[in-house]
Amino acid sequence: MISVYTYKEPVKYISSYINQLRVDDPSFSMKNFAHSLGLSSSIQVIDILKGKKKIKDKFFDAFSDYADLTKSERMYFQAIVSKSKESNVERLRMFDLLIEELRPSDKNEPVTINYEDDLDIFSDWVYTAILSLSELRDFELTVDNIKSSLIADIKSDRIGNALFKLFQHGLLRLNDQNKIEKRYLRTTTKRGLKLKDIEEYYSMVCDLAKDVLEIESSKIEVNLFSFPIDDKNIPLAKEIISKCRNQLSRLSEQGAANKVYQANLSLFPLVK
Repeated sequence: MISVYTYKEPVKYISSYINQLRVDDPSFSMKNFAHSLGLSSSIQVIDILKGKKKIKDKFFDAFSDYADLTKSERMYFQAIVSKSKESNVERLRMFDLLIEELRPSDKNEPVTINYEDDLDIFSDWVYTAILSLSELRDFELTVDNIKSSLIADIKSDRIGNALFKLFQHGLLRLNDQNKIEKRYLRTTTKRGLKLKDIEEYYSMVCDLAKDVLEIESSKIEVNLFSFPIDDKNIPLAKEIISKCRNQLSRLSEQGAANKVYQANLSLFPLVK
């Protein structure tokens, strides 16, 4: 059957699905199809296909059940349906990001680094900054260029050492044009690290954020808050943070990236 993931417009997906039903079953009728969805008349389906009516919750639920969509497919379908009803430009962009996040990717899976064997790579923010700088168009990854581009005053030896180790661990490589590039789409650590394992990195980034705030405050978004939550929902909260990270990462694929930003997403208890 037709995959919902190949569509960004829900009406086109529904139309293609119905056309496939006609091909598979010569006796197919719109009237019977509408009745199968619990609708009193096929006019409601036809009006949706012609764009005269929006897809409402009742139709969404009935069609999703009829098409036997999986949980993931249903979420994707809901995203494209919601986008079709939206007119706000900023919210449309948010839905675009969500849709890309929900669609199965044919890109390389993120490379997970064994943290114990590669401690330095994720205990110093300079390493991740270099990996991001390597993605900037027309940016030559040299010690001098990296040093001059960073807001913080970093010694050349520290940058050179970071470059060496990134090559050593295979995270950077030379391409056919003899230019340094990232080897993998995304590099991450294994899940479930404790804060003490990355406290050096965390401490440095917090200090860096305070310094940057003094000179680049207009370019910083700070959103700090506390909220009550049931312990059983903590895994879901962590997953939401992970999804947010993925969505922010996908912004690098939109337009021509020309700067590198640091994002910190933290979740920790305030009470015993």
